[in-house]
Amino acid sequence: MAIAYLASALRRNGHDAVLLDGMLEDWTDEETVNRILNERSDAVGFTTVLQKFPTNLGKITALLYDSGFRGPIVVGGHAVSFFARSILEQVPTIDGVVRGEGEQTIVAIADALATGRDWRDAPGVAFRRNDQVIEQPVRRIRNLDELGNPARDLTADVIRRDGLVAVSTSRGCHARCSFCSVPRFYGLENGRRLAAGDWLARDPEGCAREIASLHDRFGLREILVVDDEFFGGGQEGRARANVFARELSALNLPVSFAMSCRAENAVPELIEPLARAGLAHVFIGLEAGSGADLKLYGKGHSVEQNVAAVRTVKSLGLSFQPGFMLFNYRSTLDTVQLGLDFLKEIGELKPTTINSAVDPHYGAPLTADMRRQGQLNEGALEMTSSYLDPGVAIVKAVASISAEKFISFMNFIATAQSAITYEWRRRPPARTDETQRVLDAFEESANRMLSQPVLRSLRLIRHGGKTPGEILTEAIVEIDEAVDDLKVKQSLVAIYLQQREGGIRYVSQLDLIDRYNTSNARQEVDGGRFNLV
Repeated sequence: MAIAYLASALRRNGHDAVLLDGMLEDWTDEETVNRILNERSDAVGFTTVLQKFPTNLGKITALLYDSGFRGPIVVGGHAVSFFARSILEQVPTIDGVVRGEGEQTIVAIADALATGRDWRDAPGVAFRRNDQVIEQPVRRIRNLDELGNPARDLTADVIRRDGLVAVSTSRGCHARCSFCSVPRFYGLENGRRLAAGDWLARDPEGCAREIASLHDRFGLREILVVDDEFFGGGQEGRARANVFARELSALNLPVSFAMSCRAENAVPELIEPLARAGLAHVFIGLEAGSGADLKLYGKGHSVEQNVAAVRTVKSLGLSFQPGFMLFNYRSTLDTVQLGLDFLKEIGELKPTTINSAVDPHYGAPLTADMRRQGQLNEGALEMTSSYLDPGVAIVKAVASISAEKFISFMNFIATAQSAITYEWRRRPPARTDETQRVLDAFEESANRMLSQPVLRSLRLIRHGGKTPGEILTEAIVEIDEAVDDLKVKQSLVAIYLQQREGGIRYVSQLDLIDRYNTSNARQEVDGGRFNLV
């Protein structure tokens, strides 16, 4: 979405813009450089989506420079906004870092280049001058509706590769979670460390029209609403959500969508209207299953609210993904046990969720506490954390091994279940309930068998009597035995699918689009006319 909004802003202000997505197309670094050079651009901008500086980006910018490119090379994105100085000190082939939202900045850079002025005067740009790093003040975009819709040059390619097309209806988050840097990203304009910004939203009617336009143009059937928190923190945000649901329902589109929210907003009066409008999948930031961890994370809601939120979503038949962080640098064996008990209660005791942990984020208050506790490992362009309790570190090591072994089975399940995201799935039209039960049973077995070694390791550490090395060795043996058993079960499921469905066939969004178009064409023929557009 970032580069799509940047391209739209440039074009609306009279500049040419070319969108390239090396990740989408799976280009090598060299091919990415060649594609950029072929465009003969005046400037090149990269967006980053990781919580660290991508190692290959330094290589790409060096290749660009070695190939003779001498225009400004800038990088922007969420995380890099917080360590622009380090990037400019460590990566000489990057000329500038855009801090904060990029639309106004990229237009100011293009305007300056077109008129011969210094592009480094643009708001939010960090750059070098006489071996010093200078940071221009950040300017927040206050009216999101003035941005217009993002450029959709790559949308057809996203659908072709079975990716999710995104729509942004709001920016920021009203909450102040200690582990998260989102509010601080939108507060950069305040010029103070860890200052938070407001949650701002678009007109809900315009958002519904954008989704309708995407369906009309591309036929898409699935959309990801990329908002960090869809509802905002007050009555205005909740009222906006209901208007959005009403407007989208009135359009009667064959489009389902996914969204993210906090637990206190996953209540029937908000979720039910959205479900009627096409909501199919919900990511909820539960984060923890103990009061101690929720307090550490600054969540402001209770374990009971988490449980109620999950029940609300699942009772409506929606697919669900928990935002969860079982492990953190302050974890104790007790908080880990409470977290595991909570995951079991809500039906989410799965290897990948168990392996979840707090990562240090640039711009997050919790990162500073990690540093004070001596649990932050800081590199020049990335960070990791460790654990105060050595017993917790052993349990986390077992969880990591178990989750890694689960990946091959997860990929099999995702293919057999036609997963959009892993939890959000498309059921093949010819699949019987019996076949679905077989697949669900295999998935339950994989979750249970690869979760048990983690639970057992925690029990052994709590009860004592064995060394960490012995516990880890026994866990690895148990995991390997589970993997061998699951491989046999997976083979049997594959044979079953071959007999019942002719093999394992992934249903893509393109398949859904084709089926929908065929059905519409058939209805028009049956109605006495044929008008396929």
